[in-house]
Amino acid sequence: MFRVTTNGVLTVLVSFNNTNGASPEDGLTAGKDGNFYGTTVSGGAHLSGTVFKMTPAGVLTTLFSFNGTNGASPGGGLVQANDGLLYGTTGFGGTNSTLGTTSNFGTIFKITTNGVLTTLFNFHFTDGQAAAAKLVFGSDGNLYGTTLFGGFTGGIANGNGLGTVFRITTNGIFTSLVIFQRTNGANPRTPLALGSDGNLYGTTSQGGAGSGGTIFRIVLTPQITDITKGQSGNVLLTGSGPAGATFRLLATDNASTPLASWAVLTTGAFDTNGQFSFADEGVATVNTRFYRISVP
Repeated sequence: MFRVTTNGVLTVLVSFNNTNGASPEDGLTAGKDGNFYGTTVSGGAHLSGTVFKMTPAGVLTTLFSFNGTNGASPGGGLVQANDGLLYGTTGFGGTNSTLGTTSNFGTIFKITTNGVLTTLFNFHFTDGQAAAAKLVFGSDGNLYGTTLFGGFTGGIANGNGLGTVFRITTNGIFTSLVIFQRTNGANPRTPLALGSDGNLYGTTSQGGAGSGGTIFRIVLTPQITDITKGQSGNVLLTGSGPAGATFRLLATDNASTPLASWAVLTTGAFDTNGQFSFADEGVATVNTRFYRISVP
């Protein structure tokens, strides 16, 4: 780890020696306490990677050494939440294995700034394998990330899988959002980005119509995308939101009506593609109607 001035004077702050970690593959995270935090993919007490803290002066403290059972190879770095805790993933290790082999699907963890680690989730392959990119926080306060492999194998026996997108709460409630199937992309290697519209954006390194990768969006903010009035006078509404999430569709004839007084037309759940549709049959004699959708 190093510091460099804007005119090019470089100072090496820490040299990794395997005992204190080796091969940091992600950048540093500036902590709220003024220190820097990061991970190494290998090295440490069990040679399975570390979490470390470094002061601006270059004093390094190994906070945690992974041992395989609690994870191995944390390549995605760390993010810090408003609760002061650091969150990250490991590409390998954990308590789940296949056919009695070494556990190798990876984990999601949180760790305090003094080194107390809690495993939030162990991947099972069907929900992902090898989370290699940094997590991001959504506007809803949940963590979002990708796995490089796992999920769907594309019909290939003993295949590695094509990768996933997932959500996890800070207390460990996990939801698989997308399982890539090559037609919609494969093997996402880079972190997700939170757009100004509140939705997530990302890339896959392979797959798609041209087999050269894709750019994708995951809708986190529920929205009505189209309203069409039919010949019979009914209104067809379509919209999008988080796949599998429940929603309420509300309506009123007066937009100034307090929300608590809006009528609930229907409740349901977005499909696996994050879409919904609903036909409002009660508007044939209504001149004006306003709609809104909420989750939950």
